[in-house]
Amino acid sequence: MKIITNKSMEACTCHITENDSKLLDMDVVPLSAYKYEYGWFVYVDENADYTKPLAIDEGLFNKNPQFSAAFMELMKLAQKNKCKFLQLDCDGMGYPDIPAFVW
Repeated sequence: MKIITNKSMEACTCHITENDSKLLDMDVVPLSAYKYEYGWFVYVDENADYTKPLAIDEGLFNKNPQFSAAFMELMKLAQKNKCKFLQLDCDGMGYPDIPAFVW
């Protein structure tokens, strides 16, 4: 039997903004996110360009239809480390080089 495993990166939800959390709750394209009790699992596309802001359809009722630079840094870091998922968890790992937010 062949077992397939995927690598994920864990980060504290303090590294995303309140706006990021609202966008993740909407599960908007171009991201795929799954919410759970303590945060989200976000799919990391190995071919995506996370160096540019991910703009979301402005038809969504959100004042800021764009993910924060801090969130994009997390996505780039996960991609660079060949992770399939970014796990954002309220008790997750904090990274000193990535901004933290209180919301």
